[in-house]
Amino acid sequence: MAAEAIALVLLAGAGLPRLGGDATGAIYLALVLFFAAWATQAIDAHRRAVEGGAAGGGAILLLALLPVAVVVFTGFWLVGGASATPAATLERFVGAWRDDQPADGERLLLEPAGPAALSVEWRRADAIIHDRIVVLAATLGVGPGLHPDDPFADLEFRLVDRADGDPGERAVAEVLIVRQVVARSSFLGLFPTAVQDTQVLERLGEVRLRAVRLDLSGTISAWPPTRVWRVESLELHPPVGVKDP
Repeated sequence: MAAEAIALVLLAGAGLPRLGGDATGAIYLALVLFFAAWATQAIDAHRRAVEGGAAGGGAILLLALLPVAVVVFTGFWLVGGASATPAATLERFVGAWRDDQPADGERLLLEPAGPAALSVEWRRADAIIHDRIVVLAATLGVGPGLHPDDPFADLEFRLVDRADGDPGERAVAEVLIVRQVVARSSFLGLFPTAVQDTQVLERLGEVRLRAVRLDLSGTISAWPPTRVWRVESLELHPPVGVKDP
């Protein structure tokens, strides 16, 4: 019981503050080991009780561990690693932008200036995206598969390799305007078929991300260090001759 209590304190004090960063895998392993030890302890206690003359039949109660484990592990992966990779941080940032939740998006910024400032930046970006999609739709003619009233339906955020810097410290995601087109293909090289293909129409800008060390000053131990990914900047470039909103 003492070892169990100490393990819980260590998991809560050292693991929870690191849950969103790149130490998620190690925390998950520690959690699995804790549950394995807990189950082993319960099984051993049941065996000793039976050997000591207790009535059998209580082993079924060990299944009570199962729903606890399901809840804990499900909850862990709902929040664990939320900023452990550039892809995870980018997905959360774009989701907050799409749902117009600047308070959520601001927490992912490397240098937050407040939800109001981020909301203004998003509105500027929305205007640029909308105007470009309108122009592209008019240029491409009828049925281009673009949605000026729902710009995010025509956007793709694609992580690319950086030409400068350490790939483990910085990342870049291209902001692309795309559309879905029907392309001809074949099944087994014999039967003609049609497939949906993503066509890139324009590179509109980029989202830059950086890995930073998580502040662990209030935890049981600041070692080992943990990193999280944050959005450094959102840069959209209006085409030449188009006024920036």
